[in-house]
Amino acid sequence: MNQIKNKGGRPSIKYPYLWDMYHIQWENGDITEKEMMNWLGLKRTTLYKLSKQYKNSLYDEVRKNNRKEKDKKDKKDKDKENVIEYIKENTKYSNKLKKDIFCIKHETMMSKCELSSPTILKIIKDLEKERDLIKIKRGNWEINFK
Repeated sequence: MNQIKNKGGRPSIKYPYLWDMYHIQWENGDITEKEMMNWLGLKRTTLYKLSKQYKNSLYDEVRKNNRKEKDKKDKKDKDKENVIEYIKENTKYSNKLKKDIFCIKHETMMSKCELSSPTILKIIKDLEKERDLIKIKRGNWEINFK
């Protein structure tokens, strides 16, 4: 008893074959509106309706991609803040070196920050590049946060 509802009205028109190619040429001014209508067999109103739909779909895709990139950046920033917070909480003063030292303990750090070991190491490498951490020896860093 699955019946398809008929919305009524005319069926929606599909993009003609090679629409992308012709649309780009038309937008660049390489071909005229009249040539495009003739080649694709469209009327003027249909041409503009499809063009508007096409542009909106492209803009929606760009917006969606920008949103994804922003979400990735926000997550990366949050992960970095968690690692920095953990480092600050677990920094100890070394009398021998007369500096604040951080010694990494992967298992503890992974469970506390809820990140994988490669992600933590990547963040630490980034902090080294920013000169916030200075590597003393394997697994030990001097803290240089401002």
